[in-house]
Amino acid sequence: MKETDMTIASSTSTDGSLDVPMGGLLASVGRTVVRGVDAVLRETDVPLSADHWYALDLIVRRDGVAMNDIARTLSTPPPTVTKIVDHLVGNALAFRLADDTDRRRLFVHASKRGLECHQSTRAAVIAAETALIRGLPEEVLSGMRAMCHEWPTG
Repeated sequence: MKETDMTIASSTSTDGSLDVPMGGLLASVGRTVVRGVDAVLRETDVPLSADHWYALDLIVRRDGVAMNDIARTLSTPPPTVTKIVDHLVGNALAFRLADDTDRRRLFVHASKRGLECHQSTRAAVIAAETALIRGLPEEVLSGMRAMCHEWPTG
């Protein structure tokens, strides 16, 4: 983050509440991370944006994940998830299978090419994210991890 971003993020009132809306701060941090990951992915030969990569990562980690679970986990509107998965399928990185009991329910699986793509880019994505948080105190990082694990989704 830029120094000015850190100044905004650390601005609190006397009662400990933020002087600026938390949603704006979190969105700014998220966009900064996405820009960093996008930059790293542009240097590779894979046709992925950060949004595509994060969806592929979820699909690889939870093979056979339902489309609505992808939307909920990534906090992304279902129509956008459809476009993201369409891109992954179109590039042979994933495939969809309908549920045997409910043909309307679709599960997404990583293809062999998707697994290879994920494996070949994972270290670079992790390195980009790590570079963005380097220098933050451990108590801040611990707080961020705790917040992410405890944050309600859905």
